[in-house]
Amino acid sequence: MLIRLIIAHLLTDFVFQSDSWVNQRFKNGWHSKHLYLHGILLVIWILIVNPKSEDIDVLEQIFLPGIKIWVIIAAYLIILWPSSKLISKITEKWREDTENKDPKDKSLEKAGRWIGWLERFLILTFVLLKQYEAIGLLVAAKSIFRFSETRKVGEYVLIGTLLSFVIAILIGLIASLFL
Repeated sequence: MLIRLIIAHLLTDFVFQSDSWVNQRFKNGWHSKHLYLHGILLVIWILIVNPKSEDIDVLEQIFLPGIKIWVIIAAYLIILWPSSKLISKITEKWREDTENKDPKDKSLEKAGRWIGWLERFLILTFVLLKQYEAIGLLVAAKSIFRFSETRKVGEYVLIGTLLSFVIAILIGLIASLFL
């Protein structure tokens, strides 16, 4: 039930939530009411289930085989939406320095977002399948772009790429613990 609540949270918070709510949380930080709504899910689960240690042991024995699909779904949702927001927030201070004002050199709309989603999706898939060597292929492919741009753009892309890789690998390893 907790994993299903987390999945519901990820979908409503990152897929269906408006950008104004997200901006409000970033703008007001700890003073944002939207930030505190996140902790409600765990509280609701504890109040509904009121789990004791022996209850959790029984639930693990009964539902652990069925929980694998929920762990996988949660892992993919985490690497797609929350991690995108995190990477965007971390790299925003360098974004303006890398924006090219020349209209013919302008990048495709949301191309960076899609590239990040695809690379994290592939990395998570490789980690879950224990095909770590395949991650090296992505590293090699992305390294080509590191040298094809100006130094600032290359460094910005590299920072985003490494953040993306680290997040996807960590989520993959954590998910693997449950599988």
